[in-house]
Amino acid sequence: MTELKAKAQYVRFSPDTYIEEVTVTDEEVKDYYELNPDEFKEPKTVEARHILFKTGPDSTPEEIEEKKTKAEEVLKMARAEGADFGELAKEYSEGPSKDRGGDLGAFTKERMVKPFADKAFSMEAGEISEPVKTQFGWHIIKVEKVNEASEQRLEEATEEIRKKLAQEKAKS
Repeated sequence: MTELKAKAQYVRFSPDTYIEEVTVTDEEVKDYYELNPDEFKEPKTVEARHILFKTGPDSTPEEIEEKKTKAEEVLKMARAEGADFGELAKEYSEGPSKDRGGDLGAFTKERMVKPFADKAFSMEAGEISEPVKTQFGWHIIKVEKVNEASEQRLEEATEEIRKKLAQEKAKS
């Protein structure tokens, strides 16, 4: 057994205790907004559904052509008046989004493979694409909504910035 060499005591400070005492000036908010412009930008996104006809690297040219023919048949059904794209996706899609009616939700261009993204981002809401070939197979894409890129104005971001800066100051 050795002699006691040090004694320590700890005091814990919770930043929440001091948040009321912190002041954040309009100038600090403006500086933060100007120094962090990427935080206030929303990229363009597309909300879409798709029907996938799977092919793989080991698929023969005949299989690939067969899947394309099937995709073209389903495309005719999808473009028919009164057709429900979601129901067609549930019935014919071979992709994981099949159970959701092919719904992919909102996505940025970078999140999808290039041929798919290029086509989806060149379409208008409500439009249905010709079959698009990717490494996964043939896709029929229906764009539900296009969300244009936007930037939050300083006035809209002020309260959020003020809270963030107050928390940082309270910690120090």
